[in-house]
Amino acid sequence: MGRDRVGPKSDIGIPLWRDKTKIRKIVVRMEYIKVELSHKTGDGYIIPMGSFNLVAIKTDLGMIGCGAFDVDALDRFNYPSARIANVTTIDDLRDGEIKEANQSAIQRGVTSGMSGREALNLL
Repeated sequence: MGRDRVGPKSDIGIPLWRDKTKIRKIVVRMEYIKVELSHKTGDGYIIPMGSFNLVAIKTDLGMIGCGAFDVDALDRFNYPSARIANVTTIDDLRDGEIKEANQSAIQRGVTSGMSGREALNLL
């Protein structure tokens, strides 16, 4: 209803849209960081969410993330995941202590109390 493409795309490639008299611009400033592990490389993501960051490191088998992730929900997809509390950076995830792991991660050897680095090497 009244949405037409307008001019060029935003600085990250998302089209700008006109909705009647307003122009809306979607800006996402996600940070991607390659994370070197003992035997592989992980993908680190930091997404600013206003007053906090959504932070995660994904490997080929699973992920660890900040306290905002629902690891039990991810377990419904048999996706190994664990979370660490009070995280704002990738280093916080690597160096932090696992507070909760889902059943899929536990089956891979991840336990509460181990470091994020140890958990990532199991995932």
